[in-house]
Amino acid sequence: VYPTYYAGGLIGFSTKSIKIKNAQSAAALTFTTSNDENNVGATKIALGGVIGYAGEGLEVTDSESEGNIRFNVSSVLFEENTSASGPTYVGTGGIAGLVMDGFKASGCSNASVIDFDGENSSSNGFPFAMGGIVGRIAAGDAEITDCHNKANLKNSFRTNTKWNNGDNLGINYLGGIIG
Repeated sequence: VYPTYYAGGLIGFSTKSIKIKNAQSAAALTFTTSNDENNVGATKIALGGVIGYAGEGLEVTDSESEGNIRFNVSSVLFEENTSASGPTYVGTGGIAGLVMDGFKASGCSNASVIDFDGENSSSNGFPFAMGGIVGRIAAGDAEITDCHNKANLKNSFRTNTKWNNGDNLGINYLGGIIG
């Protein structure tokens, strides 16, 4: 069994349909691990300024985040999960870290500084996604209207993924609105 980590400025984890309106978060969220804690395999990690992980049907309106969100790892090898227990992922976003089908956001704003700091760490197929509003949309449809990202996004993480031609390209997604 591998660990999962979910953290949000207001809500860490929800599998139910949820509506969030006029929420404000100035949270400082940090996920920290190092090689002293061994390699991290098959991990699910979601950090969000308002909500970390949301199952189907999350709606966020007129909400904002202006804290700090930091993914800080040192000398860790993240392994891709190929077992039946589900995919491996990291999603980090100013409003939501990782969302499923039916995500809607309108009138949202992010001013949270988001930082992936992965000194001497690497990934073998482990996908990292970081976005100003939402880190990763894992399944289904999403609708994002009139949302703004005012913050800097920093990604210093490297990956070891080998593609068909042998290049070390990795799987990192970074976007001002969606990772």
